[in-house]
Amino acid sequence: MIRSELYKVFIKQHLILFLFVFLFLNAAYHIVTGYDTTTVIRNSESYYTSFFDKYEGKITTEKTTQIKEEYKKLEKDTVNMLSNKLEKQAFESFYHVYLYESDSGSGYLTDTRGWESILCHDNINYLLAVFVVLLGVMLFSVEYENEMNIMIVSTCGRNRLTGCKIFIGIAGAIISASLFQIVHIMYLVSTIGLHHADYPLNTIEFYENSRYGISLGTALLFKFIVTILGCMLLVSFAMLMTVLLKRREICMVLAVLLVILPRMIFSNSSILYRIPWITPLLSANGFFWPDRYTHQIIDNQLKKVIVFQAIETKTMLIVLSMDIFLIVLSSYIVFGKFSNHRKSKYIKMTSKILPCLLICFCLTGCGEISEDKEVIIDGTLNAQINMTIGGNMYYIDQNENLVYCEDAKNNIIAITRNIIPLQQRITNIFVDAHYCYYLLEDDNSSNIIVRSVDLESFEDKLVYSAGSDNTEDFYGLRKDESNDADEILKNIATVNWFIVTDKVIYYQKNSAIYKCSKISGKQEIIAEAVSDDEVQYLKGVLHYTDAHGKKTSYNESAK
Repeated sequence: MIRSELYKVFIKQHLILFLFVFLFLNAAYHIVTGYDTTTVIRNSESYYTSFFDKYEGKITTEKTTQIKEEYKKLEKDTVNMLSNKLEKQAFESFYHVYLYESDSGSGYLTDTRGWESILCHDNINYLLAVFVVLLGVMLFSVEYENEMNIMIVSTCGRNRLTGCKIFIGIAGAIISASLFQIVHIMYLVSTIGLHHADYPLNTIEFYENSRYGISLGTALLFKFIVTILGCMLLVSFAMLMTVLLKRREICMVLAVLLVILPRMIFSNSSILYRIPWITPLLSANGFFWPDRYTHQIIDNQLKKVIVFQAIETKTMLIVLSMDIFLIVLSSYIVFGKFSNHRKSKYIKMTSKILPCLLICFCLTGCGEISEDKEVIIDGTLNAQINMTIGGNMYYIDQNENLVYCEDAKNNIIAITRNIIPLQQRITNIFVDAHYCYYLLEDDNSSNIIVRSVDLESFEDKLVYSAGSDNTEDFYGLRKDESNDADEILKNIATVNWFIVTDKVIYYQKNSAIYKCSKISGKQEIIAEAVSDDEVQYLKGVLHYTDAHGKKTSYNESAK
């Protein structure tokens, strides 16, 4: 049965012809685009490679002496000939690699341009993606378009046929992903070379701050396997859409959009690699990329700003596990749907629940603390001008009115970027695993504003804005603004602390604790005459100490 299905799909549907054409186009694409290099190195290729042939390997004292002597020799050479200029330019490029490897790299010298070409880009091979979509759609579309599926009456026959189709789809995705990647690897090996696969990953300057102590060969193997996993997920989704929609052209377009749209939405953001989906698997490299920074001019000063946050090992394992689960689940639905399995009602229910599960998973981890997470805040004034989370210290620069983050390597990153100076001053910050919240106050009113910055994309959003017009007192009565000078001074007093939860914001000001609804915007006083002692939030209960030293709590669910 497998042989007949292979003949029907690859010969009768001409999929084998598509495979050869796409492999040829894939090879042509790599030949035309070439490998990573610079114009200077390209013009002096022979000189550049000769230096690596001479000094390749672990940097030793002897090699260091020889390289420095070579440097002095070329520096003193004043002959104005083209060959001398090219040799000097090549040595300058080589010397840059030497300085990096000896100072902060792996301590090994090798030409890494081949490795950079395959490990330093997150491009998707769309030729591979389109072929995998064709494979998944053609496996099931023929029976539906010709109404041949109703001719298979035997339950055993339908089960065997469906199993064969799913097997061919998964196996075909694995083989095609391997072939397309092998073509790229063979091109690099035959041109620039992939030398010393056992060298550490940080031999490439791009991975200077990589948190993974793996070798170049291990990184390539990881990329190879993850890309195969991506093709398996893509072909299973293509088969799933075919048995659900039963229209070849529509399924092909939708399957390709599944790859393209996430890429367009998230671009080069690390958020893409935190979602269990096809696109990050086909990109693959971003899973082990290090933190990436850029420099921007903020308030007439050059600041180092993070543009890509490295993926934690735990997050990567969870995402890959979810991807494997989606492959199994979608294949299960395809099997039940096409074979008219006796448990088809469960299949139909699963096919309806699956999109909801995917949406919910993608929307979780929004960064706000859940009721089960414990938060302890020092209740004294200015206690939240800095916070340390995950080894990073977040702090407020009160002179610049900005929030910065200093990591374990003393790299300082601007979290807030005020292109237009803020009218309010930042007085408190609250940080969790995904967001940095900052509270703004205005000396001329009692208004507070809470904004959030996504620590991955650095998107700045308004979370809450409130003033006295929607404030209720402890007894539920609306309070009016007073013109009394003492009352005005109390209104503009600085907030002691604030906590952001899923639905509300708590903060203390003037010995009173306020509760602000993020949905309705209503603000109410839940406690008065509160001390400045430690505050704890756990499982939806806020624990604090009153002015008499008595431990008191406020339960959200009881109100």
